[in-house]
Amino acid sequence: MPGLAKTLMISTLARALNLSFSRIQFTPDLMPADITGTEIIEENRSTGSREYRFLEGPLFSNVISGRRSEPHAAQDPGRAARVDAGAASHRGRVRHKLSDPFFVLATQTHIEQEGTYPLPEAQQDRFMFKVFVKYPNFNEEFEIARRTTSTATDQVSPVLTAEEILELQRVVREVPVTDHVIRYTLSLVRQTRVNEPGTPIL
Repeated sequence: MPGLAKTLMISTLARALNLSFSRIQFTPDLMPADITGTEIIEENRSTGSREYRFLEGPLFSNVISGRRSEPHAAQDPGRAARVDAGAASHRGRVRHKLSDPFFVLATQTHIEQEGTYPLPEAQQDRFMFKVFVKYPNFNEEFEIARRTTSTATDQVSPVLTAEEILELQRVVREVPVTDHVIRYTLSLVRQTRVNEPGTPIL
């Protein structure tokens, strides 16, 4: 539901990891260039010549928060520009590499909220997992109310850096996995595919 500090949680995560953070507000008039950035004509004052310069959009940060709570949210081109970012973004004939590491965390109000619709299955499939954020319990909400009515501020100390995260990603890929573990994992996954050989009959 709205107001549960979903965006604050994401920005705090970025601060704890010492990563750059940007937020994309998905509105009906959002265009792909509002996300990826755009090219402008800039005049060189020393030579008087004009040349194109690329202004990076909010997509070029380590942690992206995509908020989708407005009526109808963004149209398909705008959503696709964020979901399909992948490893690089194209503007014209030039390839612009995204920040590394690169995380997209999208927030969405409850699907019953008037004017808000769930993402298509093809776009949901691009996310690793979905987290349902429920209302806090009474004691937690009491603590939230107490903190927001005082002058105290929370200091977030970074615990990792971008370089350390990339090193951890590299180390994970070096962990040996035996063939029988891969076969067992695949057998579990393949049994979820309806009407395929080896799938249990429901």
